[in-house]
Amino acid sequence: MDLQPAARPDVALSWNASYPHCTRILHGATLTGEAARRQLCVHIGLWLDDSGRIRQARWRAVEDAALGECAETACGLLEMGTDPHRFDGNALREAMGATAAAQGERPDLVAAAIQAALLLRGAREEA
Repeated sequence: MDLQPAARPDVALSWNASYPHCTRILHGATLTGEAARRQLCVHIGLWLDDSGRIRQARWRAVEDAALGECAETACGLLEMGTDPHRFDGNALREAMGATAAAQGERPDLVAAAIQAALLLRGAREEA
């Protein structure tokens, strides 16, 4: 998978109040990750407790209902204790079942944003 910076001038990020894990900003997150592919872009913010466990996960993404559904499901799973190091697109597809949003590249993109955040954590620990 090719990770690219998500700050693209041709992509407007959205906020959707109907999703409890969607947010306008990720300021204050312990870790943030982003991934983009074609016209899809997603940002994931992870807030960790003192033991390093995810206590809160939030997302923002381009206006794409299926991508939002994937990100919402992923954040919920992470907050319920799913191991983020073992989290990938296939795990997200399995959790979402046979929904249309679980098809295609969107689950992989969300998982890539989570992995990008975890890579940042590793880089911080090495510094």
